[in-house]
Amino acid sequence: MHLLRTTVPAAAGTRTRPSSPVGARDVRAVLGRLPLWAGPVALGLICASVYVTTGSAALRSASFLVVAVIAVAAILAGASLHAPARPLFWHLMALGSALFVVGALVRPWAVTQPGMLAATADVFTLAGYLACVGGLLGIAGPHARSNTFAMLDGLVAVVGCACVVVIFLGLPAVAVAGRPVWVSVLAGVYPMLDIAVVFVILQLGFTSAGGTVSFRALTCSLLFFLVGDVGYAWIGVQGRLVGPPLLDLPYFGAYTLFAVAALHPTMTQLTSAVPRPAQAWSRRRLALLVPALCLPSLTVLLSSAQPLTARAVEAGAGLVVALLVVRRALSAVERHVAAQQTLLYQSTHDGLTGMVNRVAATDALDRIAAGAAADGGAVWAAVLDLDHFRLVNDTWGSAVGDRLLSAMAARLTGVAAEHACPLVARQGGDEFVFAGAAPSAEAATGTALRLAVALREAASRPVLVDELEFAVSVSIGAAVGPGPTSAVGLLRNADTALGRAKFEGRDRCVLYDEAMSAVVAKRLRLGTALRRAIELEELEVFYQPIVRIDGGRVQGCEALLRWTLKGEGPVSPAEFIPVAEESGLVVELGAWVLEQAAVTTMQWRRCGVVDNDFSVSVNVSARQLVEGDFVATVHDVLERTGLPARCLVLEITESVMLTDPDTSIALLEELRSGGVRLSLDDFGTGYSSLSHLDRLPVHTVKLDRSFVAALDAPNGNAAIVRAVQGIAEALGLSVVAEGVETPAQLSTLRALRVGLGQGWLWGPAVSASDFASRWSVSAGNTITVPAAAGSDGTAKPWPDGWGTS
Repeated sequence: MHLLRTTVPAAAGTRTRPSSPVGARDVRAVLGRLPLWAGPVALGLICASVYVTTGSAALRSASFLVVAVIAVAAILAGASLHAPARPLFWHLMALGSALFVVGALVRPWAVTQPGMLAATADVFTLAGYLACVGGLLGIAGPHARSNTFAMLDGLVAVVGCACVVVIFLGLPAVAVAGRPVWVSVLAGVYPMLDIAVVFVILQLGFTSAGGTVSFRALTCSLLFFLVGDVGYAWIGVQGRLVGPPLLDLPYFGAYTLFAVAALHPTMTQLTSAVPRPAQAWSRRRLALLVPALCLPSLTVLLSSAQPLTARAVEAGAGLVVALLVVRRALSAVERHVAAQQTLLYQSTHDGLTGMVNRVAATDALDRIAAGAAADGGAVWAAVLDLDHFRLVNDTWGSAVGDRLLSAMAARLTGVAAEHACPLVARQGGDEFVFAGAAPSAEAATGTALRLAVALREAASRPVLVDELEFAVSVSIGAAVGPGPTSAVGLLRNADTALGRAKFEGRDRCVLYDEAMSAVVAKRLRLGTALRRAIELEELEVFYQPIVRIDGGRVQGCEALLRWTLKGEGPVSPAEFIPVAEESGLVVELGAWVLEQAAVTTMQWRRCGVVDNDFSVSVNVSARQLVEGDFVATVHDVLERTGLPARCLVLEITESVMLTDPDTSIALLEELRSGGVRLSLDDFGTGYSSLSHLDRLPVHTVKLDRSFVAALDAPNGNAAIVRAVQGIAEALGLSVVAEGVETPAQLSTLRALRVGLGQGWLWGPAVSASDFASRWSVSAGNTITVPAAAGSDGTAKPWPDGWGTS
């Protein structure tokens, strides 16, 4: 990057440019639209033209000085204007360019000085190289260090090119007689320094900045310096130190492109580039490597009688290139092995917790079972599930859910280690697997159950995540089998037991037995049949009266879904409603029941079966409320059937508060504002019932049957019923007592001023036609309670309530 080493006679003067017909305002408008870097490009072209055409040495020096100063100013201005991530390194390049300028200006004087003073210009030039290399290393160095293949490829190219430069430029220049050796050495050193600088900047080509304007301009600038220095090295081989003006043109291009690189907005991407993934032996890399590998050998073929020094350089370059290629091959192999190991780990381990996954767990369990079979022992497995974990993700987001899972995984792993459990895995979601072997089936059962107790106890301790405290319960299904048991079968049995634990209320451990498989098979069969039940007209809505306790007048009814499976007979709601909940069919079935109840009630009203105050109650599950557009469904049914909103009562349970309570309450408020009445079903069986009663916008409370049944027990305590009635009165709510079956219960409820009742004391749920014939307004619409009703111990096929009752 040194220049102005030519001295030529004066030439013709410069030419003037004809005036433009465009107005001054139009010129300013056009110039205002030009990019910032267009100015240095225009000045660079003008100065280069002046340098080539003028015969004045002073004018040449001035034109070069203008281009160089503009480049330095542009680098400083670009660093200030665009504010790159590491502006210091751009300042170093500006310093290097300024030193080049000083070296070029000093050179005409230095070449006339004796001794070492003649090297003054080269001192400035070499210092400029150091500054520029420091700046470029600051910009591209981090990317070179992070990309081993790019660095090795560049070094191979540098060594190959350096070999050519030394053989064809450096050594012949040193052999020139009549001048100091250091002059000849420097003539060959400058191209090698340019090659090294180009190598550094090319590292950015393997990053996201590789296609930017600034990268391309900077790379071309350095290549121009290389071309210029090679030109001077070539005339140095011929014993000359100066050449024609055309030999300096590459330096004008270099400085101009330096300015473009700094002023273009993409200069910020050079210091914030992201490495791009590339294949270790891609075609582009091979296009760079193969010629570089051939260069040392080509120098042997292209150069004639070589001195010992040249052969030593060629041999050394060949050896270095060979070592670099070997190192590169080893790096590629190492990376391939590391990638294979990473893929293997990822295929057998969970990415969140680091535990082995289900695939690896199945293989490990097969090996444990094989070992147990060889020893005549037994194998056990337990599947653990975090209860209601979905609510954490729905309420606080998946990030909190992931951290909770990680914390629980670490805690459960510690418990398993304390119990010497050989296999701990996460099989997906919030489920974990634990397995091991024991000398006998009894020992395996004991081991599994003891571990389950410890896991439940550990999980119950509060977990703190992002300043949120979670109380977690777990459900566990365990299974034991003889040694030959397959892992798939054992885990399937444990999953079956886990399903039973959830069905029984969660927060418990259930040990698998053969009867559970039959239950699961039946549930699967019911799920398949239930999907076709509406089409096959196997479903029917029954209605059970809701009666005023004083007087027996029928106030309304509750719509209850019944299913008669063809070829098998009636299916209990306690069996098919949970299946509908799990499969999501409850949303479709619930909408169907709602429409049937509304249509039937309107038919009764038109036929005079019921009066205008009669209301129909329809059960709504938590899933039905939050999935789909339930509010729109209700309004659509009311509009199509003509049923007044005040005649529809939607019965909900406290479970709606478990899934996004704020959304559920907002939906209920919207329904209430539309005139629909709301009732809280099974009151007293959930947790925090009083707080929920205060938040939920309900009109009615349905007292759970368990409290009503307790009124018949010896020394029956009516305190709870009295308390609920008192709270309801204070909140302005009415109370419906569910499961009323005996005159004694009725008498107590009447004494406690409970307004409404429902149960077998007044009659079971019946079809729409039977309801119309039994409790029509024309028939008095009252029910006389028989003295012995409900006290004969007769088993009742359907409990009261929605689907599940």
